[in-house]
Amino acid sequence: MPHPGCRTRRAGCGAMQPDRRSIVCAIGTAAAAAAAAGARVPAGATSLAKSALFRESGQRGFGVGPLRSVGPARSTLDVLRLTGANAVRLFLLYARSPGHSSYTLTEGYEALNSTVSLLSAAGVQVVIVVSVGEDARGALWLDPRLQDSLIEVWKEIAERLSGSNAVIGFDLLNEPVPPGRTFAERQRVWLEFVTRIGTAIRRIDDTRTLIVGSAPDTTPDSYVNMRPVDFDNVVYSVHSYRPMSLTHQYVLPDYQSVKSYGRCGESDYCRADLEGSLQHALEFSSRHRVPMVVSEFSCVRFAPGLSAAMYVKDSIELFQAYGWSWFYHELRGWPGWDAEMRSGTRATTPRRFYESVMQELVSGFAI
Repeated sequence: MPHPGCRTRRAGCGAMQPDRRSIVCAIGTAAAAAAAAGARVPAGATSLAKSALFRESGQRGFGVGPLRSVGPARSTLDVLRLTGANAVRLFLLYARSPGHSSYTLTEGYEALNSTVSLLSAAGVQVVIVVSVGEDARGALWLDPRLQDSLIEVWKEIAERLSGSNAVIGFDLLNEPVPPGRTFAERQRVWLEFVTRIGTAIRRIDDTRTLIVGSAPDTTPDSYVNMRPVDFDNVVYSVHSYRPMSLTHQYVLPDYQSVKSYGRCGESDYCRADLEGSLQHALEFSSRHRVPMVVSEFSCVRFAPGLSAAMYVKDSIELFQAYGWSWFYHELRGWPGWDAEMRSGTRATTPRRFYESVMQELVSGFAI
C-alpha cells in the first residue's frame, strides 16, 4: 500500500508440500553429490529451492523502507531481531525529474548494498520491491520510454545483486494499475510488461525468484482474471487490506467513519468477511498449485479497541492455513501502520514492543 502521505498449515488444495528443512536438506545433498562427481548443480534444482522457501508460510516478516529508513537506523534492526521475523520486503523508490523519461534510485546503489549487508548480518533475508510512486497508476503506461527505463532498472539490480544469497526474490513493481476498462484488459497490459521485465532479468540471473502480483493494485479480487506467467521459479503476490472501510478508516477520503472488527455478529466486520475477501487469490494459488505471498497486509491502529490486533491475528491464521508467506506493512514507517504504537487512537504514541498488534505479529513469527 502506498504511504498515505505520498500516496493448521496446508498447501492449498494440492498435495502437502515438503517443509523448508527437507527442501534445503535435499538440495544440499544433491549439491554435495554433484560436487563429488565434478558436476554443476542443475539450475532447476537451485530455482526450486529458492521459490520453495515461500511455501508453507516459510517467509514471514515486515515491509521496510524506503531504503533510507533502514540502513542508518540500528534500532530498526534491533527490533527486527526481537520479533523473530526471517525476511523483509525492502522498498526501492525510483523517481524521475519532471519532464524526464528515466528513473533513478533516490538513495543510490551504495545504500542498497550496505542495507542488504546489514539485514543479512542480522539474519534476515530480503525481497527487493521496486516502487515508482504514482507513475505506477498512470505515467508509466503512457510513455514507452519509462517502461524501457524500468526494465533497465531491473537489469541494474540483477547485475548488482547477482549471486547474493541474502536476496530471495525480486518483486517486480509495487501495486501496478495499468489502463483498461476491465480487470482482464488491465491484467493483459500488466502481464505483457511482466514478460519483458522477467526476460531481461533472466538473461542476467536465471535462478532468481520473481514475485509477480496481479493488476490492478495486487488486490485479491484482481486474481479473478490472473493467469500464471511463462517463467519458472515464480511466487505470486497479493495485498490484503479488505474491507477497506475498516483498514483505511480516516486514511483515504472515501472512508471517513468508524468501523470495528471482532466477533461475527458483534462488530462491523469479522473473520468471515476477511476470509471471503481472499477467495479469488486462494482459488488461483490452489488451482495452479503455485506459491503465494501476502506482500502487504495491515489495519490502521485508528480502528476502535483491539480491532487492528484481532484483524492481524485472524489474517495470520488464514495465511498459515493456506500455506502463504506474509509481510506486515510496515515496520516503523507511517504511524498509522506502526505495530509498536497504541491501538484505538489516532494520536502518535511512544513505541512499545508489547503493544497488541506487535504481540500478534511476534506470535505469528513463532509458529
